[in-house]
Amino acid sequence: YQKAESGFKRVIEAYPDYDPEMYYSLGMVYQDQKKYLPAAASFDEFVKRNTNNPEKKTKAASLRDNLLFRSQAMTNPVPFNPENVGNGINTNFSEYSPSLSLDGGTMIFTRNIGQEDFYISYKDSMGNFGKAMPLISLNSVFNDGAHAISADGTYLVFTSCDRKDAFGSCDLYFSIFENGKWTIPVNMGHKVNSAAWDSQPVLSPDGRTLLFSSRRLGTLGGNDLWMTWRNEKNAWVTPVNLGPQVNSAGDDETPFLHPDGMTLYFRSNGRVGMGNFDIYVCRRNDIHEPWGEPENIGYPINSEGAEGAFVVSLEGKKAYFSSDSDYKTGKNMKQLDIYSMD
Repeated sequence: YQKAESGFKRVIEAYPDYDPEMYYSLGMVYQDQKKYLPAAASFDEFVKRNTNNPEKKTKAASLRDNLLFRSQAMTNPVPFNPENVGNGINTNFSEYSPSLSLDGGTMIFTRNIGQEDFYISYKDSMGNFGKAMPLISLNSVFNDGAHAISADGTYLVFTSCDRKDAFGSCDLYFSIFENGKWTIPVNMGHKVNSAAWDSQPVLSPDGRTLLFSSRRLGTLGGNDLWMTWRNEKNAWVTPVNLGPQVNSAGDDETPFLHPDGMTLYFRSNGRVGMGNFDIYVCRRNDIHEPWGEPENIGYPINSEGAEGAFVVSLEGKKAYFSSDSDYKTGKNMKQLDIYSMD
């Protein structure tokens, strides 16, 4: 990279107007060496000069903005103390999409062992999560995961893919906890599900509003966040898009609505951030108000890798999330683990 940097700089100095691609390539070389500000300046120069490739110009502008943010965020890190939740939950497979009971003593999550299944773990007397067991009554031969549970623990909404009664590739299903076990899952119907991908649900504290991610017709980018709610007849209405205040031109996923109903976390790769998927938070003062501008929750919570599936405990003191980063070694893992943080 150092030789490439030297070569591009010599050519640019001698023939600055030869080809705008020089500036783009130099930006990539700078970025690979983690020289973020010089990389941003090179991409900016490409944007100013390029007129023949609008798509690449847009990409260069996005890279520039992300690099400027990355430099600023790494200069001003936020407090961060990630702890692996332990081998009661994490394995050599990928674990993700955690959800908590209101008392924080029970976690349901998804494990991918070649297919996605639900697992449940309980905290022991020492406050550690014990060995997770599969939720046999809910798991099927299909991919099951990405779920939300009501505040009283009796109503579960989850994602399942490629079932015979599905309207699209992945649909939302519900199950009710009755007489000590979960009922047979039922498709939430054509009002909620579409012919596209519908996944990653989260319920409001009263269980009457459902947010989820979908790439159905009407999205602003890739995957968008959508919302439906129960009407006066207790039936779910046709979902509405959360709009450009929340959704971006990229993918917006893994929503988590805090039990206070006023705080929404989600991940996105369509906003200025550290790299791949970053976690964002937006707030409101009243449930009838629109959501405020999403804020990046900062570095090093967000890294150059992929972060997401961020949930917060009822009292707001502990968060759980999945990441492919090994925070002890700083290396990227082959699988996702679930972490906690203050």
